[in-house]
Amino acid sequence: MKKVYLFFILLTCLTSPLLAQDSYEDFERGLNLSGPQRAKIEDIKKKYMAEWKTINREIMGKRMELRDLYRNPNQSGERIERLHREIFELESLREDLFGRYKAELSKVLDEKQKERYNDFSNAEKRRGMSPMGIRRYGR
Repeated sequence: MKKVYLFFILLTCLTSPLLAQDSYEDFERGLNLSGPQRAKIEDIKKKYMAEWKTINREIMGKRMELRDLYRNPNQSGERIERLHREIFELESLREDLFGRYKAELSKVLDEKQKERYNDFSNAEKRRGMSPMGIRRYGR
């Protein structure tokens, strides 16, 4: 059973960013970034993506654990509540991380580019995508 969960985790971690990648790359091309802007944005992405992916993996693992607890009627309500709190805290941390990412990004973009970026982010949010092109699972 653990092998199935591991396979599921690997599959979702690898495919979701790839699915969003074309859309985001097309979007970035539409911003008409200068060479220095593009380099700065890549540095900003690298700075935040590793932590973003780590947080998402932790959330996914806790959601799987929570799902297993719900399937077992003998489990403690306290443990379930603890997992809910941990997931909420991790999601808050992820949102804070995105806020810092977006703030740094906005320092690189001009006003027109910022407006396009905000429109794109809002559209992705409405479509159910998380910031930085990573889908939320378990929602």
